[in-house]
Amino acid sequence: MPKTDDGVSQACSKVEIQPSCTGSWYDIGGELTTVTNTKHTREVGSVAVFNSQRHVTGGGKTPPITVTFSGVYSEVVTEGFTLLMDLWETPGVSDCVKQLCVRWIPKGGTAGDYMFAMTDDPQLVGFEYPKLDAGNAGPITFEFDVYGYIDSDIYVS
Repeated sequence: MPKTDDGVSQACSKVEIQPSCTGSWYDIGGELTTVTNTKHTREVGSVAVFNSQRHVTGGGKTPPITVTFSGVYSEVVTEGFTLLMDLWETPGVSDCVKQLCVRWIPKGGTAGDYMFAMTDDPQLVGFEYPKLDAGNAGPITFEFDVYGYIDSDIYVS
């Protein structure tokens, strides 16, 4: 099999958030540094029967996963950290639910590019305030976690 000539660089991706999953989408690709997720898995089960050495098995649903986003801390009100901190800290109709829709486009967002999105009731479940280290001259970073499903059969229009 020949090697691919169509590898996609990670360096030019686009990431957008939509606080509360309503209103405007905000491009925070200029602040984000990584998107990390776990494997999607399918629930399975088995039960032993008396007359066989093997179990009877069955497959099930795919549970939601947590996706972790890391970025550069800034205090600009229209950038990622401030938008996310506002969502995390602002009381709402329910303080138990913090919806955050997220989408990322590995190729950068041209029409026809493949897009991954968390838009089916995704929840902001973790928010990390900036960590400081006097021995590090690099930019301060932060993280946030979104729990939900990744939809992948989507293209930028």
